[in-house]
Amino acid sequence: MSAPLAAAVVVASVDLNHTGHYVHWGVIQISVANLTVIVIMIVLFVLALLLPFPKGRKHDD
Repeated sequence: MSAPLAAAVVVASVDLNHTGHYVHWGVIQISVANLTVIVIMIVLFVLALLLPFPKGRKHDD
């Protein structure tokens, strides 16, 4: 299966013909989709800070 065809199958499986779902915290209102993206970005940022850099091989001369 080619990449454009696979992408078309995935996109076609998502129904966007409905209203979005929202989370309310007092005066803050955010869609669940945006909240999910923000949480994933924060998790990746924290992982980037905490995970060690890969170490290169030591060359014995």
